[in-house]
Amino acid sequence: MAAFQLFFPLLISCVAASAHPPRHLPPCQVVQMDVLCSDLSLRSAPGNLPHGVQMLDLSRNQVQNLTQETLAYHTGFHHLNLQANKIHFIQPGLFKNMTDLKVLDLSRNHLNVFALSKINIGPLTVVESLDLSNNGLYTGMSDYFLAESPALANLSLNSNSITKIAQNTFDGSLNLTKISLHNNVIMEIEDGAFDSLKHLIELDLSKNSITCITDFNLYNLAVLNLSKNSMELFLSAKTNHLYKLSPS
Repeated sequence: MAAFQLFFPLLISCVAASAHPPRHLPPCQVVQMDVLCSDLSLRSAPGNLPHGVQMLDLSRNQVQNLTQETLAYHTGFHHLNLQANKIHFIQPGLFKNMTDLKVLDLSRNHLNVFALSKINIGPLTVVESLDLSNNGLYTGMSDYFLAESPALANLSLNSNSITKIAQNTFDGSLNLTKISLHNNVIMEIEDGAFDSLKHLIELDLSKNSITCITDFNLYNLAVLNLSKNSMELFLSAKTNHLYKLSPS
């Protein structure tokens, strides 16, 4: 009888422990509502992400296909860092229901492969900062990521292979305040390419192949970087408007 009395409480404690497994992500770090999973050779987010996670860092992993399953079916992210993976496919409409997502880093992936499908990724409903740098994108490919980005303010397209900025490139992201196109091979900027961006205050066109700019009329621009080009001619539009450019 004594042996039974000792065994019974032990059995109850084991059952209780198995019914409530500890909440933890063994390979990741959890800091409040931020989950840090960089450099772990992961192909997707861990399945046991805590409820209410706001920031997920999956940078420098092995993610190839970005889908609902990849993100463990969570939609409440505020910040997604997917830098330096091997992403070549994004599920169309994936971000549509992420109504809190403000920052999206997709730099250093293979998004040029996705762009070949000529499919928009769908609305980036409230995304304010988007990094598409180092993705092998060439002229026209950025359209599939910017077509429905109404809240976008900060855009990086650095270190791609863009040769021309078309007149309609930014039609889906009219609230842009900062654009960085550093280290492309831009040779042509169509007339009016930036005219619809009434809030644009910073534009980085450094390290490209631009030889001339005529009828420059971006009156609200405060910062313009044209260094490391082959500039031979720069003419502003004939107007009574005052420019806001600050000397560097």
